[in-house]
Amino acid sequence: MLALVLVCIAVLWPRTDGADSGLATTPGAVTPAQRAPAFSPPSDAEYTSSCPTPTASGQQGPLAGVTVRCVGDATDLDLADALGNETVLLNLWASWCGPCRTEMPVLDSYAAEEGAIRVVGINVEDRPDAASMVLREMNIRYSNYVDTGAIQNALAAPPVLPLSYIVTSDGAVERITDPTVFDTPDQIRTAVKDSTS
Repeated sequence: MLALVLVCIAVLWPRTDGADSGLATTPGAVTPAQRAPAFSPPSDAEYTSSCPTPTASGQQGPLAGVTVRCVGDATDLDLADALGNETVLLNLWASWCGPCRTEMPVLDSYAAEEGAIRVVGINVEDRPDAASMVLREMNIRYSNYVDTGAIQNALAAPPVLPLSYIVTSDGAVERITDPTVFDTPDQIRTAVKDSTS
């Protein structure tokens, strides 16, 4: 009987995939310790995010020299060059983050609007195959990159997700704190206007 109880405990004991990030999410979200088991690679072709060709931006802000990769690609890029000389909305997310998944379709809707600033997602503390799977399943069309480990330090990012920032054409970065998770494109438009005016 004791052996049966021990087997049941072993089977039901929570597990992570070994990449525990230490990041939290907003209330009610999935924390790293509660996230689902590791994703299996997709059976068909891996999703590749639509990332524009980087241009030498000359930005001197905190993102200059930060290395990223376009989701589904193994080529290292300088994030400042990938962002170019335009104002963008930068969103940090992970596949295991519930609020991130909630706001990604909202960001995608905003990004498709006429007059919207460019939206760029950065997948952090995650597996690239999990990021590809989420983007493909949710049909997210804005550019997404995978962090290679430096962006959170460069932004002095708190250990929570999602996080959104306005990055201006000269490389200055301002965190958006109201709201912490976007529920509507109107909220994004207001946050962008407040940060860029």
